[in-house]
Amino acid sequence: MKKIDTFYKFGNIYDKATNKRILINDGAKVNIIIDADDILPEDPNLKPSKILKKSEKEAQIKDFVGEHKYWLLFESGKTLYFKISAGVRRKEGVEEMNFVFELCLLEDLYIYNKRKEPKYARFFDRYCLVEKCLGNLEVFEPMYATSLNDALTKTYELYFAMFGKSTANAFDRVSESKQVKVPIRQATIDVQK
Repeated sequence: MKKIDTFYKFGNIYDKATNKRILINDGAKVNIIIDADDILPEDPNLKPSKILKKSEKEAQIKDFVGEHKYWLLFESGKTLYFKISAGVRRKEGVEEMNFVFELCLLEDLYIYNKRKEPKYARFFDRYCLVEKCLGNLEVFEPMYATSLNDALTKTYELYFAMFGKSTANAFDRVSESKQVKVPIRQATIDVQK
């Protein structure tokens, strides 16, 4: 065991003597002494400010798109899925992982299109909740997100931040199926017909 005087900043632990980030092997056992007042009861970055009712969400998108078209893709309460293929780098090498996450829409999911071609449709932001991991992820906590892309990004960054980039396109990465084989892009095109 090695005792290090540290401080926590920007989601990392730093050595007070050097001001350098402490790099810890994944799965290492760590002892922490912290003032009780510094422990937060929940993550202040994740909780939604207000979940809109059906009529409020529709009014919001009508106001946003103006004269352009919009469509209801899925109603609130719908369960969707996305897969993350990533890994964890350890001293011994990389442990590759594949996980499917379950996502619940907390508000109706609309798409809108300011062009004529269906492929240019965009998601209108809505709150959703990454409810569970369907794989054997050792630690998991439900996480709120403001959009499907936000759900993909936050999930990747929470568990695999140091493995690679979290950029993703929800049109191609989110599915109605647990097997995550058919992305919802086709549903966004079909609903516009």
